[in-house]
Amino acid sequence: MSFLFNSLVLLLLTFNISLAAGNIKISNARINEAPPNIKVHAGYLDIINDNEKAIELVGASSPVFEKVEFHLTRINQGITSMQQQANILIPAKSIFSFSPGQYHLMLFNNKQPVQQGDIIPLKLVFSDGESVQADMHVKHVVPGEHNHH
Repeated sequence: MSFLFNSLVLLLLTFNISLAAGNIKISNARINEAPPNIKVHAGYLDIINDNEKAIELVGASSPVFEKVEFHLTRINQGITSMQQQANILIPAKSIFSFSPGQYHLMLFNNKQPVQQGDIIPLKLVFSDGESVQADMHVKHVVPGEHNHH
């Protein structure tokens, strides 16, 4: 009986962990294509938090880039600047968007060429220790479209 009970508890714990991981989803993950000599790229995506409480994004990494940071674009008296953000708070039951001219990912020093059609793996890490994998699609930027970088 003890073996059956322990097995049931382990199964339930595994199920709860799987549910928690399923409450954070990534969509629309993309990087704008840049000339081959450019070593800094901008990344954009939407994080869907279906949890009942806020979550905090505390880190990101990719095997294709040496470093990934969170940045916020600010315009003050007509001067645009970017401010690195240590973390990003994502409210419960919400969608947080990294988008041109707002919050975005800065991807530094690509270790291989980044070209249209490539799929770049990205790992997002949250303060509770959870991590979520995403595929960022490299997109060609059409001349005339708004492009932050």
